[in-house]
Amino acid sequence: MKKVHTFGKNPYSAADPHAVIQGDKYRFTVLNEHVLRMEYSSSGHFVDQETQIVLNRRFPVPEFTVNDSPEKLEIKTKYLILTYDKKPFSGNGLTVQVIGNPYLRKTGIWFYGDEAFLREGNLLGTAPTLDNAVGDTVYRDSMDDNDIWGVPDHKIELCYGLLSKNGFSVIDDSQSLVFCEDGWVTPSEEGRVDLYFMAFGRDYLGCLNFFYELSGKTPMIPRYALGNWWSRFYRYTQEEYMQLMDRFRDEHIPIAVGIQDMDWHLVDIDPKYGKGWTGYTWNRAFFPDPAAMMKELHDRGMHVSLNVHPADGVRAHEEMYREMAKELGVDAEHEIPIAFDVTDRKFMTPFRVPRIFRYTPFNHTAAHCFQSSYFLRTSTFRLHRRWGYSRADGSEARTNVEDIDSWESGAIDEKNAVTSDDLIQICNYYGVRVEELIEA
Repeated sequence: MKKVHTFGKNPYSAADPHAVIQGDKYRFTVLNEHVLRMEYSSSGHFVDQETQIVLNRRFPVPEFTVNDSPEKLEIKTKYLILTYDKKPFSGNGLTVQVIGNPYLRKTGIWFYGDEAFLREGNLLGTAPTLDNAVGDTVYRDSMDDNDIWGVPDHKIELCYGLLSKNGFSVIDDSQSLVFCEDGWVTPSEEGRVDLYFMAFGRDYLGCLNFFYELSGKTPMIPRYALGNWWSRFYRYTQEEYMQLMDRFRDEHIPIAVGIQDMDWHLVDIDPKYGKGWTGYTWNRAFFPDPAAMMKELHDRGMHVSLNVHPADGVRAHEEMYREMAKELGVDAEHEIPIAFDVTDRKFMTPFRVPRIFRYTPFNHTAAHCFQSSYFLRTSTFRLHRRWGYSRADGSEARTNVEDIDSWESGAIDEKNAVTSDDLIQICNYYGVRVEELIEA
């Protein structure tokens, strides 16, 4: 294969050294006059790689001053004064004073760990889940069968947001997965502290613009994602689901995305394997021919998504268990569960979705754009991902999932083939971060 493009280490993930103030176990970075990065590591190891949140730390070095004594460090910008006692971060030892902010109460000093002050005035962000929520209230199950909603339990709790009426906020990147130079991910070091203190006052647009530079621009979503989605937690059979899609079509209601909730897979499993929340094996009693069903949906121009809760890993009742157990060296005879670990290369290789589902649905949107003999290696997990394409005779082609590492392209319609530069632009459009493009 001919290597067309290689995307190596991100040169912008590490800050300019002139913006860094570092000790044996602490490091501060002045990203701009409004933003300080604050790190503490008992091992003295600090992160310059990309994380799940942060891609870019290379900003122009702003004006700032440093007063450094054996027991105290002070960093001052136009808008912030950081004071630190050079010990493990604590409320008494690490403070940030916001200068010239009329919106703050008292002295405008944030003490490390002061959650009340941080939450005060914060305009908040998102909720991790809306399960069992009605309006702004989360309900729990009721013993009364006539009580359809259940019993009110608590209000939905929103996470901290970037914007605050008090004019400052903190991003906690301490627990994010860290990208290695080869594109894989690794857990963050236990006990590491990695915070970004942002003080933009009520310049909300300025705060958002900086965050986009820090975390990477939001990719353009594909057009189909703006269409109608159908999702219902209901035990459809294949026949019922297709009848419903026929009804939508007859009523001239276009459905762009069809979600199959968790009952597509086996749910009522032997209790010795645990609960049926996690699953990868089609329930053939409900879906006797899933490949035919998905092909029909794709032929109608729809996209299909299967609801998966992977936390319980791959257990012995799954169709692909023995194959995975053999590859991973797990004792299949004693039905030892295969734990789900997205940071484990050894686990993720056989866990690849095309192999575990034994079926690779043809992606019409991708095929429309990727009519060429290329495959992509993304840096998210550095896994091979093949896109569909059309043969010269117009027939549909798919990757041989059992021979995933020795794929041959077959006959390509050269008239519709695209260049590698075209592919990169298309990847950017669809939000696919490409590390390497290889021509077959």
